[in-house]
Amino acid sequence: MGACIVQQQGMGACIVQEQGMGAYIVQEQGMGAYIVQEQGMGAYIVQEQGMGACVVQEQGMGACIVQEQGMGACIVQEQGTGACVVQEQGMGAYIVQEKGTGACVVQEQGMGACIVQEQGMGACVVQEQGMGAYIVQEQGMGACVVQEQGMGACVVQEQGMGAYIVQEQGMGACVVQEHGMGAYIVQEQGMGACVVQEQGMGAYNVQEQGMGACIVQEQGMGAYIVQEQGMGACIVQEQGIGAYIVQEQGMGAYIVQEKGMGACIVQEQGMGATRHGCLHCAGAGHGCLHCAGARHGCLHCAGAGHGCLHCAGAVLRQRVCRSSVGPPSTLAVTHLGFSSC
Repeated sequence: MGACIVQQQGMGACIVQEQGMGAYIVQEQGMGAYIVQEQGMGAYIVQEQGMGACVVQEQGMGACIVQEQGMGACIVQEQGTGACVVQEQGMGAYIVQEKGTGACVVQEQGMGACIVQEQGMGACVVQEQGMGAYIVQEQGMGACVVQEQGMGACVVQEQGMGAYIVQEQGMGACVVQEHGMGAYIVQEQGMGACVVQEQGMGAYNVQEQGMGACIVQEQGMGAYIVQEQGMGACIVQEQGIGAYIVQEQGMGAYIVQEKGMGACIVQEQGMGATRHGCLHCAGAGHGCLHCAGARHGCLHCAGAGHGCLHCAGAVLRQRVCRSSVGPPSTLAVTHLGFSSC
């Protein structure tokens, strides 16, 4: 009904083929070559290769696979009502497997190898061995054991239904305060300062500032906002059943507005201005959804970098809490891995 072909070649050559009800293929080759194949009600594939090669496969009601390989290779597989798998391998390799009602497995191996296994109502096991080896075993209503030894002394106080306080200070000072049914605050400051505030049924706020400062605000059934600022500043606002807005500004500024069952608008302006319906050129190229979430702290700060302590508190339960060392958060939630956190 409206098949079209756009061939634009220059600093960033690209090909847009639009066919049928909205299926299209975008092939962009240059500084960061990528391929976007969109088929059906919204299923699509994004293959981005360059400094950080990645593959995004989105199929069905929202199932998606993200494979990002480069300085920090990662794989995100999201399937079904929220089940997901994140495999990140590089300076700090880790694996996050989240399935079902919240069961998840985090395996982080590198400078500080750790394993977080969270299963059931909140039982979890954290095994971290490296510069600061420790083991956290949390089972049942909130009973836990924390053994931390090494460069960063820590104190764990387990109280009541599961309330606890973890203060870990060293290369990256952090404070974890667990109050109530599982509410917690994690403030980690160092090479990449971050703040994690867990509020409500899983609401959290992650502010990570460093080489690539980012803010993740997750609100509602999965609505979230990702603000990533650095070499390629971007804003991702996810609202409703899947409507979202991506604003990326830099060498190639663009705006992606996706609303409804799959309708989208992409405005790309810069070295090679173009306009096409590419959903995740934006998300894949600069990782608004993926890299920003995985590489700049959503998963790393909360679950990988210092996550053994953080995840130990992060994946326990969910409730409200205020930090004694910082302002209370006005932001909320998560959809990027720990749906039960």
